[in-house]
Order: sequence, then structure tokens, then C-alpha cells
Amino acid sequence: MNNVLVNFGAIGFSSAYNVARLVGTPWINMRIAGRSTAGCSVMADSGTVAPSTFAIGTPCNIVNFTNQPANDAIEFLSSDADDISKEILFIGVDTGGTVRYEAIDTHAGDGRTVVTTSRSDWQELYEVHVPAGMIGTLTVREASGNATITTVPVGTRFVSDRLFSGFLETVKISKVVETSTAANMRYDCSFVDVGQVLDRRLCLEDFADTDVGTIIDALLTNYLTAEGFLRTWGNVDRIHPTVAAVTVANLNAAYKPISEVLNELARIAGCSWWVTPYRVLYMAAEGDNTIPAPVTVSESVAVSNLSVETTKGQYRNIERFVYEMIDAADTTELKTPDDQTTSWATARRVYDLTSVHLSASSRRVGPSGDGKYTVIADEETGGAFVAVPTSPPVAVTIQSTDPEDSRNVTVYGIATPDATLLSVSTKALNGTTPVTMDYFLYAVVGVRVASSVAAVDVVVKWAPLGDPTTICTLADGAETAGIFVPADVDTEYFVKPTVWVDQDGLSETWVGIREVTDSSTVYRAVKVTGADAANFAVECGALKEIYIGAVQDNVTVKCEAEYQYARGQIGVRASSLADAPDATTYPTMTVVYTGMEEGLYLAQDAGEIAAMLALEGSGTGQYEHATILKEPVLATEATARAAALLAKYGAFPKALSFDTYIPWWFPGQLVTASLATDYGENATEFVVTEVELRESDQPGTDDYKWQYHITAQSGEDYSAFDRLEIYRQLRARQPYVATENLTT
Repeated sequence: MNNVLVNFGAIGFSSAYNVARLVGTPWINMRIAGRSTAGCSVMADSGTVAPSTFAIGTPCNIVNFTNQPANDAIEFLSSDADDISKEILFIGVDTGGTVRYEAIDTHAGDGRTVVTTSRSDWQELYEVHVPAGMIGTLTVREASGNATITTVPVGTRFVSDRLFSGFLETVKISKVVETSTAANMRYDCSFVDVGQVLDRRLCLEDFADTDVGTIIDALLTNYLTAEGFLRTWGNVDRIHPTVAAVTVANLNAAYKPISEVLNELARIAGCSWWVTPYRVLYMAAEGDNTIPAPVTVSESVAVSNLSVETTKGQYRNIERFVYEMIDAADTTELKTPDDQTTSWATARRVYDLTSVHLSASSRRVGPSGDGKYTVIADEETGGAFVAVPTSPPVAVTIQSTDPEDSRNVTVYGIATPDATLLSVSTKALNGTTPVTMDYFLYAVVGVRVASSVAAVDVVVKWAPLGDPTTICTLADGAETAGIFVPADVDTEYFVKPTVWVDQDGLSETWVGIREVTDSSTVYRAVKVTGADAANFAVECGALKEIYIGAVQDNVTVKCEAEYQYARGQIGVRASSLADAPDATTYPTMTVVYTGMEEGLYLAQDAGEIAAMLALEGSGTGQYEHATILKEPVLATEATARAAALLAKYGAFPKALSFDTYIPWWFPGQLVTASLATDYGENATEFVVTEVELRESDQPGTDDYKWQYHITAQSGEDYSAFDRLEIYRQLRARQPYVATENLTT
């Protein structure tokens, strides 16, 4: 990695000697879970490079490949002849900016023979992935000019053009020579990485009865589409299948930052997550990590300042898991309706109301809160029929533009100021001659023509004394006007539907419905005044049609669940918009629900307890911890979570750190430490949590030479050593105070 380019939007700066260039070496601190930072200094003439180039929030990235294909094919070869038929994965973008990938084998006969990709329109190469067992160095270059793009050293499995990607966080502007008349300015910049977008985007929903993979899909689809975060990269799902399949009974995620939701999912699944500079989300447990580090760390590998640190951290060998336990099986209880009772106690607290049966009839149930409603019409645009032009009620006429037209037309309207039923009139057209309907109306809410005839209009008019006024026109064969058909016309609700209208300055309007109860059809009406909700006077069955022709703006119709509950509380109640069950018609009520109660699960590691007792003495080797979970879960999930916590915190966390010149280290890599002789670590696996790139302390050429400081951790969460470092700093700053200077 001897070429570095820092891009501010579309403008890039390199170390090449120029009036606009990097000063010194950029610094990069790559950390796991979206906490990476970076920075650089740029010198530029303000007349050539506008200061607005360095606006806070500007997208920035640091790249290092020495070349790019720029609308060309890619060719590659190994330095060793025995590297035959090894699959190499290339990921990049084509000339149109679309992410592409191609997996292609090295030469089948001689690994040193050049192989060219089938795609010839690569614009930029992002990453190269090589398999285990490569013997030689892989050289990747553009096909036309054979100029090298990058090389992959022996042992390295993954290289990336982007070392960092994020946003400009701070900038300090100063003059290079304060007394000079030249406009050469210095910009000292610091960046935060793309993963920190997840800290400022909120999840707006809770999740239940699902799995980790489905939740991540929902986060990416519902909240991070525009931001470009991905889980599939190079045709590989980067959420490990074991992690994706972990079940989640209930996750309270609404109004939490997405990073916090990912942290919770990682805790549930016992894994880590991180985001690459290309906004790819990875999630895997230590043992399942498929991205190995460039080398196995041993005492013979070229690393320096090697250390292994162990701390107690949040160690525990006894975990008490306190939670709300969801019953594994439903509870069925029989109640006796009496025509008056609208609430019934249950033997257990209710987690979920499964069903309510009145005798043999199943009735709709739902939870309390917003979920108790079923939306029948959601902000549907009203028909905007012309209101009555004079004092109502007024006659209504129908006529056709076809002299031979004799189809039947039905008009649905309001015949009295406070009508609770629609007045429905059906008459045959008489060609172009107006036909007066049966009722004088205050409003027309819907019109239906018996059949469609192309290129023929039906006109509905108010017909007071004087010139008629058109209410609506069913043009070019239209069969209905002002009539909305719900998606579900079969469900019976047994409650009084609720109507909201965006009045937009109007004082009142009317809405109608056609509902069917026990095969009996009734046309009902309700007046909506102002912006307040209105309820139909009588409970309804299945809603077949909604008549919104008189509405000038938008209308919403909802039905409550007839039977409701409050999660965690005892009892079931009927909706206030429903009648008490009729004891004569329904002599029995069967309530089926999932119960819940307080649960406690105790997990302990007898071996760890015995080991700590042997070390610390009797009575001091027990490390107890209690986790209090707010959301309800099944006992099986509580058991699994407690076991996962005990496994995660049941060993002392360790941190491996070292310096090296070996390149291509990234957070999330799995590094194995074979340090049994001097350090007592025999093939211990660590996850790389921090990679600090800094300028080499060895003199070299004008090219960059990086030194890498690596921190990798095993066990517990990765904040353990952050806390330890803060503690050390506080201890270092603690002043010494002589005893005689202390005052009481």
C-alpha cells in the first residue's frame, strides 16, 4: 500500500508534489462496530481549491490501489506455477457505477499464466478475495496497459482499495505562511466513518416472533435504503447463516438508534458486527468468522511490541436471568355473557389474545394501542362531488350522452340532515333526457351504473328550480363514482366503524357504507363535522363498500378489534364501539390467550465456580450477575440467552496487541495466536477490533510505508478494554496529596 489518495467528494488529494496536495501522512484508526476515525492535512491554493470543498459533512474516503482499470478488463496471475484453479473474487463497479462481481479461477495449468476477466467494463476495483492455500503473490492489473492495480501477498486473503470511508467531521483552516500574500491554505481535517450513520438513524418499529436475518432485512429496507447499506457483497450474504437464523421472540427497537438495535441483536446471537468502508454489514461469531487475518501470530512472525492482556472485565460464573415468561401453550377459559358485562377477568396475565368465540362464532381480537385498529380505507381521496347549490334537500337527475342509453343507475345519498341510513334510488336512463331520482337529497355520496359502455358519459345533476348543477360525471364507460371497495370485504367486525375526514376548511360532510351482517345488507350513513372522528350509530359486520363521493379531501375508515387487552395485564375487554354479548344468541364465550408471568432462570458453571474457589478461597469464588429483561420471552429463549451470557462472560476477556509492517489488516478479521511457549495461548482465536495505520518509523522512499498497530480481543464485549483504558488514564492523572495537607 504505497499510494494514498484522500477524496473530498469528487476532488482527490495525493502526496504528489503540487500546489494542492496532502501534507504528511494521513492517519487512520479503523475500529469495529462503526467507530472508525481518520484525518489528514491538505495544502491548497484557495483560488484553485475553494474552501467550500472542505464543508462539514462532505463524503470522504481514503483509497490506496496504485491504479484502476477505468473501463477495461482485469487480468491476474500468481508468482507460483502451482497456484492452479484457485478461485479469485473481484468486486467493483462498472462504467455505469453499478456494483459488479466476478469469480474466476487462476490458470488450470500454470498459475503464472495471465487470466483475464470476462467483464471488460470495470471502472473501479474495490476488493479482491483469494482462497486459502495460495502459494505465491497474486498480481492484479489492468488488461490493456498491464499496469498493476494491486498485489495480494502470500497468506493475505482479502485486500481493499478503501482504507476508510466516512464524512468530514472537523476542519481547521490556517495560512501556510501567515505573512505571505499567497493564498496557500492548510486544512487540518478529521473524519468519522460511514458506520456512524447508524448512530443517528432511528428504528421506528418493534419486532416479534422473527429472527435476526429478517430484522436486519427490515432495517436495511425500511430505514437504510437511501444510505446504501448492504448485507450481500460479491454474491455472498455477509450475515453468517447461523446468526441470521437465531430466533427473536420480542425486541423493543422502536425509537432506538439502529446501531443500538444491532448491538442488541449481536448480544442475542452471541456475535460481533461491523461495517466496511463500502457500507457492507457483517455479522458473525468469533468461531464462524470467514475472514481470516493475513497471518497467524506466533513468536516467529514479524511482529513487535507483542502483548497479551487479560482482565476480569464483567466475568461471571452465575447468571440469574429475570424476565417476563411467555407461556409455551395457550390458555382457554369459558365465560358467560349476560347482555351487560363488557370486561372479563383472566386467570393469568395476557401476553397475546388468540381468539374469542361467542358460541360457534369466532370474533375478531386485537391488542390495545394503535394495533387495535384495522384500517379499512387509508387516506383515500374523496369523490369531491359538487355540494348542493341551494337550500337542501334538492332533487337529483341522471342523463346519458347516448340517446339510446337505458341502463340502470343507482344514486346513494343523504335524505335528512342527521341520517344514519343512506337513501338508495335506482332508475333507468332515458337517453339524453333527464330522469329524476326518488329522493330529494342533502348530499350525494356515491353513484353506480349497471354496466360499462365505452365513449358514453353519465351525468348526475342537482335539479333545483333554475339551471341544474352537475354533481359528477361518469365519463367514458365508468361504472362507479365516489365508491371505494376495501381490500378485505369478508371480515366481520361487530363494532361501529370510525371515520376521519381531512376537512380542509369544510364544516361537515357525509360518508356511507354498505355492510353485511348475517347475510343482511344495510346501507348506513354518518355525518362528519370538522376534523373530529365520527362513529357509525350501529355496529357493522363485513364492509363491502364505502361511499366517499361527498368528501372533498381524504377519508380514513377504521374498525377497532371487538375484543382487546393490555399486554401484561389481567383481563379481556370489549370495544367501547361494540355491544355487550347477547346472552340469548351467544350463551357461551370461549377466550383463548397466551399467558405470561414473572420468570427466573439460573445458569451457573460449576467448573468455573470450582476453579475460582480454588484460586480465591472458599466463599469468594462465586461471581453472580443478574440480567433483568424488560420484554417478554419464552422460557426456552430465556434459557438460551442466559447460557449465551454465561458463555460470553464466563471467561476472562483477552486483548492481543502488536505492531507489524505486514499489510492488509481490517476490523472483523479472525486472527489466531499460537503463543503457547511464552504467552500460554495455544491457537486462541481473537477478533481484530482496532487497526491503527501510522507512518512507518523506518526511513524509506517517497512512497508511503505503513506501520500497523493491531488490537484484537477474545471474549466479552469489546468495550471491556475501553473501560480499562479510561480507568488507567484516570489513575495516571490522580495527583499525590501529602497526608498533612488533607483536611477533614
